[in-house]
Amino acid sequence: MSEANQLEAALTRDAMLSLKSPAARSLVPALVSILKKPVVAETRRLAVEALALIGDPVAVEHLIGALGIPDVHEQAAIALGSLDPGWITSSAAKMRFRR
Repeated sequence: MSEANQLEAALTRDAMLSLKSPAARSLVPALVSILKKPVVAETRRLAVEALALIGDPVAVEHLIGALGIPDVHEQAAIALGSLDPGWITSSAAKMRFRR
């Protein structure tokens, strides 16, 4: 791995670890808004991953909504499983999947 690639990997790792700090919860509203905007799929995917790493329960409702976004529905399901294994019984899930 080149020195530039090692630096990029280290910076990415550090950035992802910083999302686990309590201060990162302030980013949740901005990340949630990304899910609702017409942005490139990679940006939405990164927002979903960041919400999962931050771990704020507020994100559950929005990630349930993201299950309907084709380019991130798989990542949203994984994020939901890591945030709240019982998410499927939440009121937001019941509203989303009401028949």
